[in-house]
Amino acid sequence: MFKIYFKRFRCHEETDEVGEDEPYLFAAAIDLASTVNIAGFPVPLPAYEVVRYGPYTGVDGAETHNAGNISQCFWGIDGRSTPLDNPDQVIFIFAFMENDNGDAEVLRNLVKGTISSALFGSLSLSRPDRVTKLVRDITGVLKTPTSVGLNLDDVISVQELRFTRDELNAANPAVFEKSVRVQGDGGDYTLTFEVVRTSHDIFGYIFGKWASLISFLGDTLDVELPTFDGTGRFQRFVWGNVAWHPEIGAFSVRGDISARWMQIGREQYGYPITDELGTPDGRGRYNHFRALHLPDKPESSIYWTPETGAQEIYGGIRVKWAELGWERSPLGYPISPEEDRPGGGRMQRFEHGTIHWTPEGGAVVG
Repeated sequence: MFKIYFKRFRCHEETDEVGEDEPYLFAAAIDLASTVNIAGFPVPLPAYEVVRYGPYTGVDGAETHNAGNISQCFWGIDGRSTPLDNPDQVIFIFAFMENDNGDAEVLRNLVKGTISSALFGSLSLSRPDRVTKLVRDITGVLKTPTSVGLNLDDVISVQELRFTRDELNAANPAVFEKSVRVQGDGGDYTLTFEVVRTSHDIFGYIFGKWASLISFLGDTLDVELPTFDGTGRFQRFVWGNVAWHPEIGAFSVRGDISARWMQIGREQYGYPITDELGTPDGRGRYNHFRALHLPDKPESSIYWTPETGAQEIYGGIRVKWAELGWERSPLGYPISPEEDRPGGGRMQRFEHGTIHWTPEGGAVVG
């Protein structure tokens, strides 16, 4: 399942136009394997769409600009990942343009109409010949004036964007990029497209977190789901989880810390407010959490080392341990969860001691 979008571009040299460049891009996706049902029989009918990115203003030489994001795909256009099992059954064509006061949206619609005509006029052609015809016909229609003053936007390059089976198979899962160098109208640009492959869709802030931690989280195990309070979102991955809440954003919980977090209530224990981090002493790992559904939104933690495993710590005992210096305190790491204390109150054991808590006396080392 794939999504593909125009991610960024670098201007090596501006076009011959006076002043700064204002480039834009059309990305056409054509599904040759698409069919429609006519009288109960599947009839081949290519499906297609054209997505416009830009125009982008104030582009000078030796500059890199972000172009789009995962919410604006030309494959997976409805926001859902789309199969791409056979790249020979799909044609991607892009047109990179320089705006000269033309109407880019009018031109996009002209390109769509041209693709429709070119597809139906090339049913008997081979795939390479169809690509040649599409590129030629699109290039021709791009020379149409589209403004009151008959301004003509300039064509920098029109060409096929081709992905091989090896490129697509290598992404399992992955986010990978494909860059194309284009030259025309005196300009010189590198265009970068991003391909995202997962077993299930990933959206928004959870996608952003996953994309930055692919090698630590792995593929999706499930679709994105609502959290217990109906406010946040949550998604499971092979090696961890990502939770999002509008007040704090998206953070990941991984490995044994994730397993313990799931056991003790997930977001009901607290939404993660950090990704998994290494402890300053180099021995362990930890996440901090915040219980956003409780009064005062108390914070808590889960700490892990190979020797102690993953142990949660919260409330007055956590406050006391933090005052002492966390894991670098004389107590070391927690080795068990908080438990009832004989005679009343609560207690938690550490590598080199215990913290006791009572309503009357608060938290003390004993």
